[in-house]
Amino acid sequence: MREGHLEETLRRIIAQALVDRVKDPRIAFVTINEVRLSRDKTSAQIFYTVLGSDEERRKSMQGLRSSAGFLQSIIGDSLRLKTIPRLHFRYDDSLDRSFRLEEILDDLHSGPEGEAERSEEMRFIPYPPPPDLVEVFREHHSFRLTTHVNPDADGIGSLLGLGLALEAAGKTVQMVRHEDGPSAFSVLPGYDRAVLPGELQGEDEVLVLLDCHELERIGPAADGLTGREKVVVIDHHLTGDGDSEGEVQWIEPAAAASASMVHSLVGAMEELSLSGEVASCLYAGLITDTGGFRFSNTDATTLHVGGDLVEHGADAAALAESFLHRRSPATLRLLARVLDSFDYRLGGKVVLARMTRAMCEETGGRMEDTEGFVNFATSAEGVELVALLKEVDEQTWRVSLRANDPYDVQRVAETFGGGGHAKAAGCTLQGPVEEVEERILEALSRELQMETAEG
Repeated sequence: MREGHLEETLRRIIAQALVDRVKDPRIAFVTINEVRLSRDKTSAQIFYTVLGSDEERRKSMQGLRSSAGFLQSIIGDSLRLKTIPRLHFRYDDSLDRSFRLEEILDDLHSGPEGEAERSEEMRFIPYPPPPDLVEVFREHHSFRLTTHVNPDADGIGSLLGLGLALEAAGKTVQMVRHEDGPSAFSVLPGYDRAVLPGELQGEDEVLVLLDCHELERIGPAADGLTGREKVVVIDHHLTGDGDSEGEVQWIEPAAAASASMVHSLVGAMEELSLSGEVASCLYAGLITDTGGFRFSNTDATTLHVGGDLVEHGADAAALAESFLHRRSPATLRLLARVLDSFDYRLGGKVVLARMTRAMCEETGGRMEDTEGFVNFATSAEGVELVALLKEVDEQTWRVSLRANDPYDVQRVAETFGGGGHAKAAGCTLQGPVEEVEERILEALSRELQMETAEG
């Protein structure tokens, strides 16, 4: 079935099910306008409109989210698909924006004094945030922002970008970093003002998890929480059970990076400004999670977000140099050792690789500076799936997984309690390295066989 036809078929099935089979008064006035599938068809964005006030929109979103599992089962019964896409509902504000555009055009006679206001009205918002999330940032005044341990540029760039934007709006913000960040982070605006978990002071009204959906993944940053904080999640990773710990959750798997979501949040709130510093932090997250706009998560929207960030002051060349190109001699020595560990299995379709603490000590390289090492294996001819095992401590291994089309390592990661995306995922395993490798190899073998059988 062609993708465009499949999307329209899904739209009709969902729309009809809301009328005939979903008995929830909160969605009585919902209209399904469009369905957009992700490239790997594992998730679908469902764009809808609803008649009524902002409060009725909020209730409609709650009703749609609660019915997602039931709607997926209806899709499974109606269509013969290899994978039933997860449904993610987004309010379609295109009609609202068209009304605003008409108002702006009608107001053109106001002259130069109206230029700034019209510019604000025309903000680029590709991923409209949920109204209840926007409400949290408007109503509260003190925020603690953090990301997962072993952070990448998307996590750090997202928390710095949002933190700087909130500070400029007069909010009180504590930005919490981790000690084990790559050296490139130091070029990002605001990184020198981010604090370690032990340096936190006082209490905050809201805890924001960026590029992360579980309190246990923020490590020591969770210490000292009182339980009175409202927890907000902003993440573009699918969770294994479709849920997260946040009281207010914004999971947007169609976004290439969490930085893209923060870009939309800043654009959606007139109180926040996309300054050059904010744009630089977000651009760093975007280019790393897209591999310099080379990965399959790069689409027209991703490129437009990147262009908007550059237009607002991000130095594309300098950030690419720091995050994608520049490596220390010690890091390159460590890369050579990792490349030498490549073990081709299952007819060369799978690569297993190792990065041990001994390698780091012998080369002087830091494990924190090895983001992207795993991607070298996916470029090898004939390789479909890759697992890079990083030694965290004795018998604890952080596993980075990568896949080429049409394979899905998210399914592999979820087997071991991890998660991520179809083409890039991860998990943590305990045990001797040989045992861990065999468990991972068995799971990767099942993925090869499953895709072969489905194909």
